[in-house]
Amino acid sequence: MPQWYNEKGYIDTDMLPYGDDKLINNVKIFAKDSCFFKPYYSSETKAYEREFKNITIIGNGDITLGNMDIEGGFLFAPFGKVSFDGASLRA
Repeated sequence: MPQWYNEKGYIDTDMLPYGDDKLINNVKIFAKDSCFFKPYYSSETKAYEREFKNITIIGNGDITLGNMDIEGGFLFAPFGKVSFDGASLRA
């Protein structure tokens, strides 16, 4: 990961606490390749996690979000494309 992103609090997808395809709230991600995020079952809440807040993803490849609700999101893929197949994305 470029140093600037690290200094600004970004993490790589392999540093996400529940797996590299599982989002969490209030996260800034720098993806060195393409990334795909989808809802997942949480054993803690005993429910599918599909609503997230304050998500920033910068990707060198494609960024794909499937079947989610995002409130406060910024997605940027300068060398790829951003695909959102979800209920809502509010910036």
